[in-house]
Amino acid sequence: MRPELMLPEAEVESVIVVEVRTLDSIVEDAALERVDFVSVDVEGFELEVLKGFSIQRWRPKLVLIEDHVTGLVKHRYMASQGYKVVRRTGVNAWYVPRDHQFPIGLWGAWQLLRKYGLGLPWRKLRFLLRQRRRHPVPH
Repeated sequence: MRPELMLPEAEVESVIVVEVRTLDSIVEDAALERVDFVSVDVEGFELEVLKGFSIQRWRPKLVLIEDHVTGLVKHRYMASQGYKVVRRTGVNAWYVPRDHQFPIGLWGAWQLLRKYGLGLPWRKLRFLLRQRRRHPVPH
């Protein structure tokens, strides 16, 4: 597995080969007329799943994405698609269309700032230190 795709707290124990399909193909095979809610938790491959989903076509009201926030790639992708993060529960980020009214209280705003702004540099540093311990650079 590519190190940049590994979650900081995860270690690869085994590999399982699975069939890969785009989310669009699954939705189309199900003959859905609309998609209101999407939840993506695929152990570090959330961005790949999202790129296989025509979010502009389906325009779900809520997208829940597992995100350990070791970077802002998923967040920036969702922003580029017209979505904003409005809440976190556990390791999940909640996104709604940018023009959708979603009340965020002071505590919720603090949690988002803490997770995506203030805490990110520390998580990146911790991730790099763990990678260095797992794969020491020879002198």
